[in-house]
Amino acid sequence: MSRRVWVLIHRYAGLAMAGFLILVGLTGSLLAVLSELNRAFAPHLFPTIQSARTMGLGELALAAQALLPNADVTRVYLIPFGIRVNINFMVG
Repeated sequence: MSRRVWVLIHRYAGLAMAGFLILVGLTGSLLAVLSELNRAFAPHLFPTIQSARTMGLGELALAAQALLPNADVTRVYLIPFGIRVNINFMVG
């Protein structure tokens, strides 16, 4: 085969691969912000309680400790769209 044929094969193979990589990059970047997009475009899927009173982190830790007296609240984390509380249970 001549050089011209190889140049054409190389060009169109490269364009096809570039199109695939662009598609993978765009869909991957959408997956990276999927939870934020869900909250923005479908807020009805994430109901919020408007009547709850605001608590500080220390007050929240004390409330968790009061609910589980045989446990030890070790950490309270602020995470996006919520709070996570680590609790160690004492056995015995």
